Amino acid sequence: MRNFTLRKRFLESKCGTRSSFKGFIMLVVMMLMMASSAMAEVIDGLRYMLDPVKKTATLVPKKEGKYSGDIIIPEKIKGNDGVEYVVTSLSESCFKDCDNLTSITIPSSVTSLGGSCFSGCSGLASITIPSSVTSLGSDCFYGCRGLTSITIPSSVTSLGSDCFYDCRGLTSITIPSSVTSLGNYCFYGCRGLTSITIPSSVTSLGNYCFSDCRGLTSITISSSVTSLGDHCFTFCTSLTSITIPSSVTSLGESCFEGCRGLTSITIPSSVTSLGWGCFYGCSGLTSITIPSSVTSLGNHCFWDCRGLTSITIPSSVTSLGQHCFESCRGLTSITIPSSVTSLGQHCFESCSGLTSITIPSSVTSLGQHCFESCSGLTSITIPSSVTSLGESCFSYCSGLTSITIPSSVTSLGKDCFSYCSGLTSITIPSSVTSLGNSCFAYCRNLENVYFEGKYCKSNYADLEIPWSSIIMVPTEYLQEYKNAFGSNYKYIYAWNPDETGEDNKPVTQCSTPSISYETGKLKFACETTGAKYHYTITDTDIKSNALSENGEVSLSAAYHISVYATADGYKASDKAEATLYWVNANLDNGTNINMVRTRGVVASAHDGIVALSLDLTMAR
Repeated sequence: MRNFTLRKRFLESKCGTRSSFKGFIMLVVMMLMMASSAMAEVIDGLRYMLDPVKKTATLVPKKEGKYSGDIIIPEKIKGNDGVEYVVTSLSESCFKDCDNLTSITIPSSVTSLGGSCFSGCSGLASITIPSSVTSLGSDCFYGCRGLTSITIPSSVTSLGSDCFYDCRGLTSITIPSSVTSLGNYCFYGCRGLTSITIPSSVTSLGNYCFSDCRGLTSITISSSVTSLGDHCFTFCTSLTSITIPSSVTSLGESCFEGCRGLTSITIPSSVTSLGWGCFYGCSGLTSITIPSSVTSLGNHCFWDCRGLTSITIPSSVTSLGQHCFESCRGLTSITIPSSVTSLGQHCFESCSGLTSITIPSSVTSLGQHCFESCSGLTSITIPSSVTSLGESCFSYCSGLTSITIPSSVTSLGKDCFSYCSGLTSITIPSSVTSLGNSCFAYCRNLENVYFEGKYCKSNYADLEIPWSSIIMVPTEYLQEYKNAFGSNYKYIYAWNPDETGEDNKPVTQCSTPSISYETGKLKFACETTGAKYHYTITDTDIKSNALSENGEVSLSAAYHISVYATADGYKASDKAEATLYWVNANLDNGTNINMVRTRGVVASAHDGIVALSLDLTMAR
């Protein structure tokens, strides 16, 4: 009670008399009442939030239901208190998801449209924005798929993020010179938009700005723009050409990803970097010139540019990112400048049209899967600067017949040469101290493998070298290699180092064997003493229906014989080939030979003679 008396006296001293104190209390009460009166009112079917102090009103969403039909928003309204209010803004989500809203008139008193103001108004076909509006909030017209045209007044300075997102019915739009920036996702998915001019007032295009504008055929970018945001033109599939002004210094991640209609593009010398996936999937792009200002090509930069036949990489580039040229199937040749020090993982993977490539001596490593599935690659020179070949580096290079591994290489990664079906010989230098598993898996035609150094792997069978391959090793490590390979490998031979310390590989080649056939037997002969024979027999159907009533088959199959010879101290011979036609084979069981899934001959060999007999399986 004492404290209250003191506070009361203090206020009385400040306010003067007791009556003044009462007046002060009444003023506070009135202000509180006025503040509390700032509540929503429904006037002529429209719901407003009234500000009794500023005498302004904001149109807000309905409490129940959605706005529909044709709506005219008045400039002024009279509240239940009899006071006149000026309508100055449309609130956030004011008309959100009003599917049945067909048209709306906005008075010139409105200065702002809140975020998501007309989001989801799929029935809204047109709208006029008064010149009093200075900004369009984020998601303002998001998903207004029925909107075909709109005029943005010169009073607007910015278009918020997602402003016209998925306005796929929008065919044209004029951006006034007052706008300085286009927000992220601004025109994303505006598939009906065919052309657009960006005024000189705009300095940047936000991320995904025109992404998925599939009807866009042309666009003019002013010289005021300094950067193109990430995914700026992603999947603009109808865009055939574009001019990038010299004011642009960088192309964002996936900037032109999926622009498969783009046939050519000029990158100005002001650009210093090409972002991640910059031209990913631009399958129509046939050529491109990269200016000398560019220092790096980002990961996935030209991935799946399958129409690209040539490209010039300037000497300013120091690295090629991961997947940089992956699946560029039309690329036949490429020159890598001496400034490049590394080739990223999957760099040239699936470049099936690539027949040759020169790797400069500046490169020290070939990344994992670097040349995987380059089936057209017939030869490649690895410089002595390279110290390692990554995992699956040359996997599925079926056209590669030979390769020289320099003595600088210390390791071959897992699956390094797997599925190189055309590879016939390879030399592993003594510098190699690490061999990955499955290094030579499915190299079916690998005839000669030369190991120049000490064995470095406990189980060489893990390399999956074909059992029929001739393996040459240094004499002093012969037994160790045999132990490491195991009993399945029968053709492991040795040579001795000479006085210079170099390995003397066999230089004399085994004679090519001859093939003869008589009374169900193949006979191989060779002039080289002690020759051993390695053969394969495959078959081909001749007749589509080979079954006769008496069970005899005439000219039902052709058997292709391939054989080569080996001998101690000799290189493997050339292959000898012949074709044997199976005539009048009697099938007592009445089986249709052409219906047998796997058919061939049983072949048993002894002293160069191979006995043949018809069977339902193929044996070697």
